[in-house]
Order: sequence, then C-alpha cells, then structure tokens
Amino acid sequence: MKKNIRKRTISILLSIAMLIAILCVAPATASAETPTESPTGSYEYILGDADGDAAVNIADVLKIQNWLSKKLELTNKALLAADIDANEKVEVADVLNIQKYKALMAVEYPIGEKQVVAEEDIPDYNNPIIPTEPSSDATEPSSDATEPSSEGTNPPEDQMTLYVSNAVNWITKDGCKLWAYNVDTQEVVLMTINDDNTYFSATVADTWQNIAFYRSNFDIDETTFSIDLPVEQMPNKWTSLPARGENDCFLVTADSAGEWRLYDELIHEEGVNTIYFDNSATQWDTVYIYGWSFGLGNEFVAMEKVTDDIYKYTFTETPSPGVKGFLFVAQEGWTTDNYQTGDVATESGKNLYTNLTSSGGKWSGSWDVYTP
Repeated sequence: MKKNIRKRTISILLSIAMLIAILCVAPATASAETPTESPTGSYEYILGDADGDAAVNIADVLKIQNWLSKKLELTNKALLAADIDANEKVEVADVLNIQKYKALMAVEYPIGEKQVVAEEDIPDYNNPIIPTEPSSDATEPSSDATEPSSEGTNPPEDQMTLYVSNAVNWITKDGCKLWAYNVDTQEVVLMTINDDNTYFSATVADTWQNIAFYRSNFDIDETTFSIDLPVEQMPNKWTSLPARGENDCFLVTADSAGEWRLYDELIHEEGVNTIYFDNSATQWDTVYIYGWSFGLGNEFVAMEKVTDDIYKYTFTETPSPGVKGFLFVAQEGWTTDNYQTGDVATESGKNLYTNLTSSGGKWSGSWDVYTP
C-alpha cells in the first residue's frame, strides 16, 4: 500500500515538473520571434535585384524602366534595391549603372552584393514624374498623331530616345519582339512599339553609336536573349551597321537592310498612296503588283490600266519612302525573272515607276512624277 502511494506521489511530482518546464520554455520561444516583427529589425537585399530573385540581370533593368514609365508599381523594398547610388531616388542613372555592371564595366557601387539596412531606415520613395505635354511640342501639327507615345517624355540628360521605323509592317508579325544591342558594351534593351504600330522606341545612353537590332520570337525574354540564337528563335538580324552619328532612327528597308535617319525628318516625309507603272519598255500583256507591306498581305493584285502603257494601283496604307515592300510582275503568280522587277521602294514625292531596263534578268527602273 505504501509503495503504491509512493509511486503515485512520484508520478504527480514528475507531471508537475514537466508542466513547469513547458511554461518556462514557452515565453522564451515567443520572445525569440518578436524581433522579426519589430520595426527596428533588419532587412537584407542584393543591390540591383529589383525583382527579388537573388540575381541582378536584364529583368531588373526592365522592371525599373517599366516603373519609371509608370507601367507597374514597385514596393519601397524593391526600389531600395534599385536605388544604386542611394540618393533616395530611382532614376535612369540607376538603370545605367546596372547595365554597366552587366557589361563588366567599372561601377563605383556594390551592385550584386548583399546589403543590410534597418527596416525603419527604408526610404518612402516618390512615384516617378513623367511630363505629358512638353512645351516644345506645343506647335506640332496634328498629323504627328502617329508618333510613338514615348515622345511625350523628354529623355534625361545624357540619354536619348532610339527609334526604329516599322514601315515594313512585318516586324511585329506573330508577336515578335525587337531588341536594340550595343555592339561596344554588349548591353541589350527591349524596344516597345507605339499604339499605332509605326515606331519602336527605347531610352538609351547617348553614347550608343554602334548598334545592331534583333527580331526574336515572343517567348524570348531578358534571361534567354542571345545574339547567337538559331534562326528559329531569331528570324531577323540587322548587324554590321554603320555608326549612327547624329541620327536617332533606324529605317528598316528590308530584311537585314536599312539606314540611319533623323526621326524628326523621317516622320514628316510624305508618301504617295497611288503609284503608276510605265509598261512601255516591258510590254507585258497584264501588270500585277505583289506586296508584303502597306496593306498588301503577300498577294498578287491586278493593276488598273490608265493608258496604253500606264497602269496604276492605290495602296490602302501609305508606303514609306525608301522601304521595299512590293514589286511588279507580268501575271498573277510567280514567273521567270524577265517578267518581273526586283523589290521596289518608293521615293518621296514621286509616283511613276519608269525607265525600266533589263539585261535578261529582273527589270529595274527609277521614279518620276506622273500627272493623270
């Protein structure tokens, strides 16, 4: 009997001891978790890693650029990582520093390195300010409504807006993307198309001179982009181009071909919708136009006979001077070279394709003015 009482007493004492131990440990565990919720806690991040994926790459550049363009919102913590020079402002200068870092150029900031800051010291960043109506555009004619929406913003000092004309129309076909590539620094920027699908644009440093352009499939992004992608993923390239000089717009005239122009001059060039073909030299029985731009979708269309030797066609979209987007052919279908011309581009202010010659191959001519 005494043994049973003694065993019961020992069991009760052990239970009491275990309960006391649990009560003593519980507060300690709770107090250990408190600092992570405290406003005085610390926050770790990688400088330049705006998207928080523990790496600094082109995706961070694009995210910051989209924030600067008010296309997306970023938290103060993301902006802290984007604030390379720690001036409590996120600007184009921060983007440039990341691009220099990715190009293995010297930068004075510890991009890519882990930083620690007190939670209470994280700045409250202001939203970017984008002017909507620069005073310099006050006298622009209404005909400029097709210019890229990016024109509403003035590039910061030491920056420029780089344009590519989509006059050939097919650059954006099938959802493809266009990239501007700095041959000297290996920096790459994804260009954006304006609402009218007429021009691509991107903000780059005004030191960019030797530039190439790459047209990729839509599924290529900043992490998979490479100038060495196979043709299945990179169907078109404009490389080995001359330095742009003072020009700011690349006019694509054909696959792998184009020329540098001034954007402000190019947008004011007037094309002609109705063109004429002089059949006096070719003497074809019928004249067709075949086109892949300016409203023609890889199709043959019969031209209207105006006189014995003159035929005409009216485009549904105004051709851009200098851009090859069509040719003339003697029938509704492909034939031998001596019954068609080479690829043709219009000239500003001229509407008659004449003076055609051939040495046994495709015909070629020159532009003149025809008055019906």
